[in-house]
Amino acid sequence: MNVETTLANAQNNPVVKTFLQAQIKYPQKFTTLIHEDDEMYLYSLQNLNGDKQEACLRYYSLGKRIFDAVKQIVEWHFHQFDNLSSFLDFASGYGRFTRFLLQELPPNKIWVSDIYQAGVKFQIEQFGVNGIVSVEAPQDYATPQQFDCILASSFFSHTPKTTFAPWLEKLYSLLNPNGILIFSVHDISLIPPDVALNAGGIYFTPESESRTLDKQLYGTAYVSEEFVSQIIKQIIGNSAAFTRIPKGLCHYQDIYAIVKNPNIKFSALNFHHHPDGWVDNCNFAPTGELQFHGWALDFNQNGGIEDIQILVNGKILQRCLPDRERPDVAAYFQNNQALHCGWFCFLAKDVVEPDDVILVKVINQHKLERVIASGTLQSLVK
Repeated sequence: MNVETTLANAQNNPVVKTFLQAQIKYPQKFTTLIHEDDEMYLYSLQNLNGDKQEACLRYYSLGKRIFDAVKQIVEWHFHQFDNLSSFLDFASGYGRFTRFLLQELPPNKIWVSDIYQAGVKFQIEQFGVNGIVSVEAPQDYATPQQFDCILASSFFSHTPKTTFAPWLEKLYSLLNPNGILIFSVHDISLIPPDVALNAGGIYFTPESESRTLDKQLYGTAYVSEEFVSQIIKQIIGNSAAFTRIPKGLCHYQDIYAIVKNPNIKFSALNFHHHPDGWVDNCNFAPTGELQFHGWALDFNQNGGIEDIQILVNGKILQRCLPDRERPDVAAYFQNNQALHCGWFCFLAKDVVEPDDVILVKVINQHKLERVIASGTLQSLVK
């Protein structure tokens, strides 16, 4: 049994289908199938109290946001995906990210690798990519070739001190001469200051979303920039060319990128974050208008929200911009620039039917977008 059957077939679910069509370059070639043992899906399902539709939407949304972040770095370094001969998605799970990568790269250029053999098998069968089953010890990890780009998303955020440097060294050694390694970590600022102070650069706790892996080998790690920098220089030397993008991954994990060529400068990498936002309520006014209230915020320096769109069955019916004070949001983010992030939008009376699918999309000035609400009219109105 797969997740799609428990979701009444996600490919034909109107909310999921409309969401994907609004987010994906080539929806017709996108594989929606989620494996029933995919821990990224199951983790969302648990956090959403068993709501399968919302768990699928969150799964796809996070995969798209990760892809958008990686895409910026890849296109900065290689100019376009066509210039890559090989991409390794390390610790790929069951393909949350890979299915989006296939929008830009053919499957013969993609390798996936995970310690879950079933996850590798699933992606080989569903996506047609190449697969490598991973191992616990980095010294035992073998691949058939070197790679232009290696991604280790949410791997080092779970790695203890004993294997952090060995795994980083192993992955770096698998790069082609012009290659780039991209990985993410939890910054140590995410934990209480008193705990971070005594952590010695890395704090590891044997807890994670994994239901089967040894928690001593795959828990949750928080690291300082100094800790990561020292390890990189220890592996490569003082000439190492690397950069850190604070909260670059889903505005939570930090991204690090290391290039093999020490002469490459990261100053030309203009990385941009996704916007954020929320629909506080959606209801009918006494006049019959369908009203939306919420907030939208851009985290980029000198950035801003370019558009807030209300889509019904994939068509834009209304749009607006933030123009209302939201001191509560400014206080939450501790950011005075968020004070005027509130917005209001409405649809005319009787233009939406109960089963119509509504999306609310926020787009920033860098054309990065995020769907902040999705559902049928009857599910959104409260």
